Amino acid sequence: MQAMIGEQVNTTVAERLESIRKALWSWAMCTSPLRPIRMTRGDWVYIAAIYLLSRATIVIIGLAGSAMLPSVSPSHAWVLQPITWQTLSRWPNLFAHFDSGWYIQISHGYPKLVAGNSEPLRTWGFLPGYPIALHVVAIILTVIHSPGPVDVVAGTLVSYAASFGAAVYLYLLVGAELDRAAARRAVTYLLVFPTSLFLSSVYPEGLLLLATTGAFYHARRRQWLPAGLLSAVAVITHTEGVLALAPVTLEFVAYYSQAGGWRQWGFLKLSWLLGPPVAALGAYALYSHSYTGYWLAFATSQNVVWGHHLSPPIYPFIGFLLHPGIGSAFDFDFHLLNISIALLALVLTVVAFRRLPPSYGLAILLGVLLPLSTDGSHTHSLARHVGSLFALFVVLAAWSLRERWSPSGEVPHSPASASELEIRDRVVLLPSLLMLALFTLLFTAGVWAAI
Repeated sequence: MQAMIGEQVNTTVAERLESIRKALWSWAMCTSPLRPIRMTRGDWVYIAAIYLLSRATIVIIGLAGSAMLPSVSPSHAWVLQPITWQTLSRWPNLFAHFDSGWYIQISHGYPKLVAGNSEPLRTWGFLPGYPIALHVVAIILTVIHSPGPVDVVAGTLVSYAASFGAAVYLYLLVGAELDRAAARRAVTYLLVFPTSLFLSSVYPEGLLLLATTGAFYHARRRQWLPAGLLSAVAVITHTEGVLALAPVTLEFVAYYSQAGGWRQWGFLKLSWLLGPPVAALGAYALYSHSYTGYWLAFATSQNVVWGHHLSPPIYPFIGFLLHPGIGSAFDFDFHLLNISIALLALVLTVVAFRRLPPSYGLAILLGVLLPLSTDGSHTHSLARHVGSLFALFVVLAAWSLRERWSPSGEVPHSPASASELEIRDRVVLLPSLLMLALFTLLFTAGVWAAI
């Protein structure tokens, strides 16, 4: 009798587990090809206007703050100077601090390692995608005899062009996924996010955002070769770019599972998607090994020189609970800010899983878990990394308008008054604008960019 009961229990458990597995698989595969929107003149005008307005505001705040506030860093370009025509010509220097120096150095080539000296290995802690783009533009500026610091101007131009392209891709994605109202909000939320100043600084965030947003957009369009090429750019630009392959691959698996075309074209098109990023990583590995003896000098540098090790993502939260603090310019970790943004991103992950295709939630989840898992109990630069997650702004737009995605292409709207939707919009915009102004002042004053 006991054996029969045990067998029935095991059968029941197995059936429940199987039903759960099928339900999860069915949910993960819930997607449909994106129907593109046609960009109108009004769309282009809106994107250009909000982009130029946000960048001009950041530059003006940086100029004013740099002229009026004391510097806390010797690398700061200006110290208590009045704004004049001479100082205005040096505005790109305001947004080329800290890691910018590493990327500019790498644009001239990685150093070879010397026995007994680990310092050159420190430079290898940064991937080459952004420096390559910077180098190409710097060559052009040199040929045309451009005035000013060529490397800084080149990095600024790359970041501006890439971040504008990312804004266009985001508009196309959200406009097709939801509607134009949501697309406008998504682009606005992206450009006023507190750490969006890095999108137009000499940092790789703008290029990373362009590559990841573009790759995902083309994956949703089922255009696998462009998705693969942009994924290749992402993986050699930033570690977050490697994780961006996951939602793109999920879209591929979902589409071909529904289409049933694996035997004919599935594996060929999978090579179009994964071939370019694998080739890019392979080329980097060969170059890295020839110079350093390490196949992935980036990982070695991060581990050995920079002290980054994989750890459970719960550690930063435990560390904050044990030693709560706001953080400052001198301990290199704005604890409260980074923890708050991490919690916000995790909450928005749940919202994404409820309102959008599963690949959006996966993109946010992986994008926030990586910085939580690589620095022990610290949260260095977590807010900056989260600011490059395109899916975050799609979710914010959907939430602010109470919209959700539908496989049929019709966007369901939850009942809401105009005042409620306006309040939701203000809840996102006002804190973002205030913190963006603050972070711009901090960054241009030479405060460590661990935000």
